[in-house]
Amino acid sequence: MGITTTYKCDHCGDEQDTANQMWDVEVGINSVGSPRPTFLQSRQTVIWCRKCVEDVHLLKIPEHKPQRELPSKPTLESLVREIVEDAVNG
Repeated sequence: MGITTTYKCDHCGDEQDTANQMWDVEVGINSVGSPRPTFLQSRQTVIWCRKCVEDVHLLKIPEHKPQRELPSKPTLESLVREIVEDAVNG
């Protein structure tokens, strides 16, 4: 008998079998001028899917930009031919 874990987005309800595209979203509230700024009086953590995190701009995920194609490398034969032509014509 196996165990299956399903991850559910607390924002949209989307379900996934793996946690690799799920994010812990934590919101903390603290009073202004608190002597201990790392101490949060109230804290809530939820799990959101990647789409929800991107939709509300909580995380800037860089867009994949295809790189321009590099020119092909000349063959050894074409390099030798160019050297010979330069020697004959030059």
